Amino acid sequence: MRRRRLIPEQVVSDLLRHPLFLLLATALISGLLVPFVASGWQRQQKENELNTVLVGEMADSVARILIATQFAVLSAPSQSPADFDNAYKNWEISRVVIKAKILGVTRKPGLAEEWDKFGERVTRFYAITAYHESPQGVADLNAIARGWGDEALTPPHENNETDAIDHPREQSAWVAARTRLVGDLGNLIAQVLE
Repeated sequence: MRRRRLIPEQVVSDLLRHPLFLLLATALISGLLVPFVASGWQRQQKENELNTVLVGEMADSVARILIATQFAVLSAPSQSPADFDNAYKNWEISRVVIKAKILGVTRKPGLAEEWDKFGERVTRFYAITAYHESPQGVADLNAIARGWGDEALTPPHENNETDAIDHPREQSAWVAARTRLVGDLGNLIAQVLE
């Protein structure tokens, strides 16, 4: 009996059809590839969950300080000066914690710096509450509404009779500044969720 010489293509074909090879290939795919794909999916899912929690904390902290500021502007009897001070303290703590989470959770370059700039605008908005009815307060609120950056606000005028302005103008400037801050927060949240 003469032995037939196998050509390389036939050897490869026979090898690929061999049950042992099929078993090893299946084990390799299920043992390495599937866990690799699954772990990538799980990482992405965990990152999405962390980002969702982060944007919830961002929105909550900003809403609390804006509401406290609104209560102060409206002289709401349900908010004492101590409550207003606590709202500011809690805002500043949240601001730092959220920045740490942005740095630790997201991989978005520049987002922490954007949060810092936004946080500074919110803090200035809070500070303007003390003199929001003065011409300088209206000017500073309008500056926030226009989206100013890091320039310093001018010191407030002393509140006296000559500095008083009509209520609708002050209210309009306050609402415009608040609306701008809420819009800026929405932009930051969109960046986190991208």
